Amino acid sequence: MEKGTFAKYMNKTFRVSDRNGNRIELVSEDQADVNNGFKE
Repeated sequence: MEKGTFAKYMNKTFRVSDRNGNRIELVSEDQADVNNGFKE
């Protein structure tokens, strides 16, 4: 089992990153997600 906080979005599971306390970011290890709006 992986440690951390995860969220399901568009039927995929992503790691959640809390950058500055005001917003969260979904983190993907899948390079194909760059085509879906993720930043490198």
